[in-house]
Amino acid sequence: MYIFIIYILFVAIAASQVFKRIKAFRSPLREVPGPWYAPLTTLHLQYLFSTGNIWKYVEKGHKCYGPIMRVGPRQVWISDKDAMKQILVKQDLPKVAMYAEISRDRASPGLFGEIRLKRFLSPAFTVAYVDNLEVHFQKIVRDLLNKYQSKVFFAELTFYKTVYIKKLIRFFVMDIKFDWPAEMIAAIEAVIYRRQQTSGTERQDLLQHLLEQGKRPDTGVTMNTRDITDQMAEILLAGSETTSGTLACLFLELARNPVVYNKLLESLPSASLADDIVSSKTVRTESQYEYLEACIKENLRLHPIASEMGRRTGTEWVNLMGYDLPPHTVVSASYRALHLNEEYWPQAQRFWPERFLAKDKRGDAPAAE
Repeated sequence: MYIFIIYILFVAIAASQVFKRIKAFRSPLREVPGPWYAPLTTLHLQYLFSTGNIWKYVEKGHKCYGPIMRVGPRQVWISDKDAMKQILVKQDLPKVAMYAEISRDRASPGLFGEIRLKRFLSPAFTVAYVDNLEVHFQKIVRDLLNKYQSKVFFAELTFYKTVYIKKLIRFFVMDIKFDWPAEMIAAIEAVIYRRQQTSGTERQDLLQHLLEQGKRPDTGVTMNTRDITDQMAEILLAGSETTSGTLACLFLELARNPVVYNKLLESLPSASLADDIVSSKTVRTESQYEYLEACIKENLRLHPIASEMGRRTGTEWVNLMGYDLPPHTVVSASYRALHLNEEYWPQAQRFWPERFLAKDKRGDAPAAE
């Protein structure tokens, strides 16, 4: 009897897998170019994402199959400029479930997975709004510089070595859940409590925006302390490694390109540690910083902080680059591949900040268009 039950289960599982394979091969996505195994499995994608090598696979794939390719049963990647504009701007397709992993609570709508929350917070991320907060940024930077000046870091660094425990655990493929840093959560909650107990507005910033007008996008209920803490922590986490990683790549490119490095130093005004912190508005508007801004833009082109942006077609069909994509298709924008496309960026692998300068200062560099 037990053998018969096991046999039935085996047949059912086998039939289910065969049905999935037939369905995958008959999918409307069969017309999209890609490797022969794309309709059959996502195991290769899971492995590449877990090892951090998905970007290499995607860039190689675009060279082989073109600006649109199928790499899984319902996974499509694109590197075409107009197609990216269609899915990210014109149609603004919803984000894939992966973005929920960034949130502290997957069941709670987060900034990166909930478009209504994004629209609510967008006024707090405008250039003018951020410029008004410059005085607070300058104070933080000044405190940091003072700490650099008062401590001898090199002597301290000789006594310990950083060990990346989370990377070690990932090596063994263990699904271990880590909460956000307790110190960060406690610090945010303390600031929220102080603001709530203070009569009148302490200062107009993103936190105050959430305290005064924040509502959960899924229910419309006013955000409680936990909701606000989660949103602020999400923003802090999303902006920390992305900023530090981008800066590290910029310094790396300057070290690799001494001509650019020397030109940048010559273009900048001399300054001492005691001088005022230069504001971002000054960097954007004054000509003496235009080469610095060009270096930053070229670094963002050459080293985007992520290789792609995942979107999905939702419940509607989407026509993209002449292909009809069925509902629930994952469409990933390979903007790293776009940034390295020789059609748009001649000598794409070269760190060439002059691309972003005015025509009379560009020299032989192609314009960034």
